[in-house]
Amino acid sequence: MATTVKTLIALGIASLALAAGSAPAEAGDWIIRGGATYVVPKDFNTSFGDTGSVEFNVSDEVTFGFNVTWMFHDNWGIELLGVIPPRHSVMAPAIADVEIMSAEVLPPTLSLQYHFLPDGRFRPYIGIGMNYTMFSNEKIIEGTLKIDNSTGFAADLGADIALGERWVVNIDIRYLQMDLTAQQTIDEDVYPKETFSIDPMVYSLMIGYRFGN
Repeated sequence: MATTVKTLIALGIASLALAAGSAPAEAGDWIIRGGATYVVPKDFNTSFGDTGSVEFNVSDEVTFGFNVTWMFHDNWGIELLGVIPPRHSVMAPAIADVEIMSAEVLPPTLSLQYHFLPDGRFRPYIGIGMNYTMFSNEKIIEGTLKIDNSTGFAADLGADIALGERWVVNIDIRYLQMDLTAQQTIDEDVYPKETFSIDPMVYSLMIGYRFGN
């Protein structure tokens, strides 16, 4: 994970060094971005049969992410984030090196962002918002699995690096509060729901285009 984050930052800095003159971002502009997104969920602990507390590992995944930002003020924007849903696997290495369960995860996120230097070539921002996470195509090692959708807090820190008048390179680090509330059914036995926090960090490197002034 650390290597991937360092690579994203290095590529962003290199883009800044190569950037030509740029026009400022202004109120009324739209910025559309897309590119590589690295999703790193948190592992969790729970009981498993008679074994006591066991750590379950949630797989990291790379997917295509995209977002749209509307600048309603020179410094303020509203962003909607989406991704092509990655499939995350859950494993328990202490028990067996097999996939216990998996699901596709789609976390659309709406954020309010403050852009510090709209007139600059390097345009950092911070944001807060909410995510609504939808789980689908659930699978489990035995029986069937249903995972409830989740709502949670979101925060991000990033920057647009201007490449001329319209194009930008974007680097972004994001935290999503996300619960996994799962219920297993085996034959006719329906087991109680269990909730785990998997709160992923999301790292993105994107190319964007600015529409407007």
